[in-house]
Amino acid sequence: SVEHLLSSVGGCIFVKGASLITEDVSFTSCAALVGGAIGALNASIIEVTRTTFSNNIARQGGAAAILQSDTFTVTNSEFFNNTVASNRIGLTAEYGPVPISGNFTAAGGAIYVTDTKLEFISSKCIGNNAKAITNTTAYSIGDGSQFGAGGCIFASSSSHLSLNLSHSEFRANSAQSYG
Repeated sequence: SVEHLLSSVGGCIFVKGASLITEDVSFTSCAALVGGAIGALNASIIEVTRTTFSNNIARQGGAAAILQSDTFTVTNSEFFNNTVASNRIGLTAEYGPVPISGNFTAAGGAIYVTDTKLEFISSKCIGNNAKAITNTTAYSIGDGSQFGAGGCIFASSSSHLSLNLSHSEFRANSAQSYG
């Protein structure tokens, strides 16, 4: 079990240009600007099996942010009560603030993927949230990106993206703007 860590990318684990395999692991209350528990960039394979992500927080990917990687495979895993939030002041977790400068899209309450194949198999995504905290209103940044998108999963692509969702449960996830 990995708990209460804070960093700018991957609150518990950051992978760059490598692979990561987790099995029977629990990530709880981790925080980062990108990828509350796991952040990956240009990774070959990220696999999580029988892994639980709960109460993690970030601006993108409350539990995990996998960017420009080959494959992110989630099997028999659970994502509960993870949050992405964005505001002009910063996120506040139970154990302290996560500083934020400027406007930033809050996306992917549990998972944020770009240009990555996502396989979500026999897994659960329950009670995750994507929200903007701006006193009382949601707003968008100059390029038209919305705050609070993708209560469970936010996926985008500039070159390649593939989603395979099978035998899974999605329930009680929420987003302020989209999904």
